[in-house]
Amino acid sequence: CREPIRCESVDMYNFAFHEDPMVSGLIMSSGTAFIENMLNAGVPGPKYSNFSYVASHLGCDSSSAEKELACMKKVDAAIITDFLANNTNIDMSDMYGGLAFSAVADERVVFANYTDRALRGKLARVVSWQCDLMAD
Repeated sequence: CREPIRCESVDMYNFAFHEDPMVSGLIMSSGTAFIENMLNAGVPGPKYSNFSYVASHLGCDSSSAEKELACMKKVDAAIITDFLANNTNIDMSDMYGGLAFSAVADERVVFANYTDRALRGKLARVVSWQCDLMAD
């Protein structure tokens, strides 16, 4: 993978399925499960506010997360896709600019504390390779 979010997902797999990894190796060329913590010092970053940003621009502005989600479920996927395609360069104080999304910890597949899991050995015992292909 060459995009940080995809590499982050590869490493999330590493932690989620550590007892039965079903792979013999992982290649993370520009990110790991730790990327969100590295970028935001453990504070949830802009990836977690972008859903509400999109919802507000599609008529689903609400102070209630449940109402916001219910409204967005009614919006045609083509309208959402079009909005995302035409709003990729918005400055959201993200290191890449534009809209970005990330998984939310469910403690089954995505975890809130990868450092703790690593220290307890809860990661796959497979070959893993991580480098930064985006560096100059």
